[in-house]
Amino acid sequence: MVKHQTPVLAKQVRGLLFQVVRELLTNAAKHAAARMVMVALSSDGEKIQIVVKDDGTGFDPVAILAGSESAGGFGLFSIRERLAFQGGELDIESRTGVGTQVTIRF
Repeated sequence: MVKHQTPVLAKQVRGLLFQVVRELLTNAAKHAAARMVMVALSSDGEKIQIVVKDDGTGFDPVAILAGSESAGGFGLFSIRERLAFQGGELDIESRTGVGTQVTIRF
């Protein structure tokens, strides 16, 4: 078994990741009507990965990430842009009626 050291992140980045996860949890409760939400944190020694997965209503990620206010997705668009500005990545997998999985890599 290989043990990895968790990367040390700057205070500003830690604050951003906290805000992002909090916003994703709020979205799952408020908009997705999720009954179950799972948050997992892992590291390979160089990068941190956070996965937030819910069993909510799901949505079309293409419309959301385009920043379409009519699609109600400015929050996720903003999250992606804030992470990218600090060197992070955001992947969204979602289907209507199935739920959503958001993966953050930093």
